[in-house]
Amino acid sequence: MKKRWLFPFISMILLSASWISHANANTEEDLKPLLNLHSFMHEENLPLTSFELMMRKTMKWEGEKTLEGVKQALHLNTPFKTATTNQSKKYYIENVHKKIGLSEQVIVIKEKGNLQPYVEIIYTLSGKKLDKNMMNSIEKHLNLAKSHIFQENTPIYTCLQSKTDAIIKNSLLDKFMHDHKVDLLHKLEEEDFLVISGYTDQWDVHVPISEDSKMNVQFSIRRGLDGMTYVTIGTPILTVEY
Repeated sequence: MKKRWLFPFISMILLSASWISHANANTEEDLKPLLNLHSFMHEENLPLTSFELMMRKTMKWEGEKTLEGVKQALHLNTPFKTATTNQSKKYYIENVHKKIGLSEQVIVIKEKGNLQPYVEIIYTLSGKKLDKNMMNSIEKHLNLAKSHIFQENTPIYTCLQSKTDAIIKNSLLDKFMHDHKVDLLHKLEEEDFLVISGYTDQWDVHVPISEDSKMNVQFSIRRGLDGMTYVTIGTPILTVEY
């Protein structure tokens, strides 16, 4: 299972020669997109269905030593499970903090045929609500991950989804772009689906899409077969590839 983001497809690999770094998370800036997007949903009466925060980087591969180092750094007690595809071998742990409702996932991906001694690590936090206890838990886990595995400037990508039976008009997208001062980069509109990609200077995180262009916001509205409307906003939108 590998995290990727929706259109336009971009594969981000953040290179680092060492998997250990000592840095404190700038939580105020890191969580700014999460708080801003959640506030917009609340103002527009869009119930939060789920949220997700994701970091990724490349680190040196030393076999079992690397996996044990990750477990110790993140204070994880459960063993890694494995999954193999034609392209890669994946080691993963999902740790659910039931009392808070926070899911913590770590995926280490070793590409087959790659002779370089590096693997990609993806760290994800997800949940279905955002309250004071959840925010405190998110900050604690981000600080731990950034202090021991990731670097202080490692970008944190944010994605929120709402599911509603309300009729959502395209004017909601216009309001979002106006409120967040979004410069439109791409728009795709079909009968039951609308998605835009753009850039705003209201937060620092972004994805480079060319030498002179970058993207840090996506907004989609989709009408499901169940008659419900799904609104997804991300920096960019994160999807799961199996």
